[in-house]
Amino acid sequence: VNSNVWGYATRKFTFKDVPLAEVIPVIEKAYPYSIKLLSKEINNCKLTATFDNVSIEKMLNLIAETLNLSVNRNGTVFILEGEGCP
Repeated sequence: VNSNVWGYATRKFTFKDVPLAEVIPVIEKAYPYSIKLLSKEINNCKLTATFDNVSIEKMLNLIAETLNLSVNRNGTVFILEGEGCP
């Protein structure tokens, strides 16, 4: 069972070795923001983390710090950039 199915309503997320390509759509469904990746290789980075009702800013900052990325905001769009993963 995917524990993130109700994440859009509960804002509780658990990711275990999940590629960002699968993480980003789950987050975007729960918050009224878009997330852009400046490099295709960022999609390959895998995330293991649990978030319990934290703001999207805090969540993306933690993801960026964990994966050695940087995050910037332009209105309702968050931009992740960095080298990514092979």
